[in-house]
Formats: sequence, C-alpha cells, structure tokens
Amino acid sequence: MGSRNPRNLGKSDLSNLVRRQQREIRHLKSEIKDLKNKLEQNDAKLNELLLKLNNSKSDHEDDIKNITNEKKLEDTNETSQTVGEVNKVNNMLMVIPTNTSLAIIRPITIKKSIKKILVTVYSISLLVIAFSLGNIINVSKQDSSIISQTKNLQKYAQISSRQDNYIDNNSIVNFEELKKINEDTVGWIKVNGIEINMPVVQADDNEYYLRRSFDKSYNLSGWAFADYKNKFDGTDKNIIIYGHNRRDNIMFSPLTNVVKPEWYDNDENRYVSFITEEKESIYEVFSVYQIEVEDYYIQTEFNSNDEYKKFLDTLKSRSQKNYETEVSENDQILTLSTCGNNSKYRVILHAKKI
Repeated sequence: MGSRNPRNLGKSDLSNLVRRQQREIRHLKSEIKDLKNKLEQNDAKLNELLLKLNNSKSDHEDDIKNITNEKKLEDTNETSQTVGEVNKVNNMLMVIPTNTSLAIIRPITIKKSIKKILVTVYSISLLVIAFSLGNIINVSKQDSSIISQTKNLQKYAQISSRQDNYIDNNSIVNFEELKKINEDTVGWIKVNGIEINMPVVQADDNEYYLRRSFDKSYNLSGWAFADYKNKFDGTDKNIIIYGHNRRDNIMFSPLTNVVKPEWYDNDENRYVSFITEEKESIYEVFSVYQIEVEDYYIQTEFNSNDEYKKFLDTLKSRSQKNYETEVSENDQILTLSTCGNNSKYRVILHAKKI
C-alpha cells in the first residue's frame, strides 16, 4: 500500500485535522478576547486617572497663574504640581505621568498594537497548521508501511482457524524466509476474532521495537515483540508479547476489543495460536481486563509454585468475564498487552497453554 498525500487522507484524518484547527482557532479567539478585556481595563484606569488629574488641576489653578511670569521657583520645598491631560486623536491615547513636575507625553497606538498581535497570532497559526499537516502526512506514511509489511508477511504463514483446542498441524510458518528479513523473529501470533495475525520479534531490551517495524526501519507504530526476559526454551512460565495500540486498526490496537462482551462472549474467540520454530501451541483464554499501568502481570520468573499460583489466581480474579477455566502452578501462560485508548491504562489478555 503506497504512501498517502493530503488529498488522499481518510475521512477520520481530515476530521481530526479540522477539529484540531477548530480548537486552535477557539484558543486564539480566547486570547484576543483576553487582550481586549485588558485594554478595556487599562482604559478604565486611565479615565479614573484623568478625573483625579482634572480635580487636582482645578485645586491648583490659582497657584499656576501666580507663577506664570516667574523665572525661578523661590521656594524649593513647594509641593510639585501634578498636571495631566488625555488627548484622543485618531484613536491614540496620550498618557501623562502624575508624579513629575513636567508632563511627559508618550503615545500608544491601540489599533497598531492589536494589528501586530493579530498578525503574530495568525502567523503562528499558519505554522501550527503546516507542522500538524506535516506530522499527519508522516504518520500516514508510517501507518501505510506497517499495513503493507503486515500483509506481505502474511504470505509466509498459513494459520488454521481455531474454534477448539484441537491441533491439526495444518498451520505452516516459513521462519526461514522471515528470518532473512529479520533475524530477531521468535514466533507467530494469531488471535481469533480480531485482526492480530503477525510475526513476533524479540530484542535485548523492551525499548528497541517500540519505534521500529519488522524490517527495523523507524516507525512510531513499532512491532509486536516478546519480553526480553523470555527464553523460548520450554521453561517460560509467562510468555509476554507487547504491541502498540495505533489507529487504522494496526499492530495490537484490535486487542482493545477483547474486553468487550461481543468478543469474550463468543466461544470461537476462546483460543489463541502461538507458533515457534520448535512447535505449534494453542492457548485457552482465562482472563481479559483493563488496568492502570503496572508491572505485576509482566513477571516471568517465580521463586516458588505457591508464588506462581497466587499470581495466576490474581490474574484470573481480574477478568471481566468468568471463564471458569482452571489454572494451576503446572500451567504455562501467554500474556498479550497493549495500551488502552487512554495511555493511563493497559488492556491485557491471559491464556494458558493446552
């Protein structure tokens, strides 16, 4: 799928852009309104000052006439006189200080000030729009790359649809070809009822594939990756696979549907396939839920069977659906994790190997 230009953006992209710009325009209007309010407040203060100055002028008018022809002030301790005038010419305010013996007039042009503010505001708005549009185009290109890679990679896998726990050995994954593209490939995950059907990679940490796609190119959507602590040698108690919740229903965004009744009440969605080079495994779902960000469920090693059993009981008790599935300390489990629609939360699926 090729990259998209602004003319080919989807309705949701255009709607998001329009809403974003409407919010920015409302914000700018609010700022202009605040500026106008401040100017009106300053104007009120100037009128109050004018009234005080006029009263002062009236009180000292006689004294001013008496000293008109004098060359010097004979009494240096005489109270300095306060004079104020406000001239309104062509919408220009003339501000006169009140604490000096000389009147210093400093013009402030209101119309010109507002015009400069508006020009600045609209210039910033244009820059914001251009920057936002550039980001939308860039993100759209990255999303297109993910969609294209996912579809192209699916030709290397033929996964049987699981409606029960029967393994018919009809699933085939060409790991040889997948590893030619990315040597970090460790498995293939498929979840019934949602569009998760892709290879899984693993790095030396849990950061690398947050911003890299399967071909290792930079991409905000990242890729589905296993926790770096998993060994894939048959001893893992809890295999954990992470993926971003992204728009356009890519990566692990479909996982957010597992906490909806229309998904978990459908018995056909009870099983998950995870295939490695060594074997094909079927996992039965026993818990689905949404929870605030934490690290409890991503534990991979346990000090005792009792600790592990308590861990499993906690995961089971969190489920939004009571699967009535027995899980014991002898079970190995698979955990899928993604962000909720709010980054404050995580949507989790747990399934036991059968």
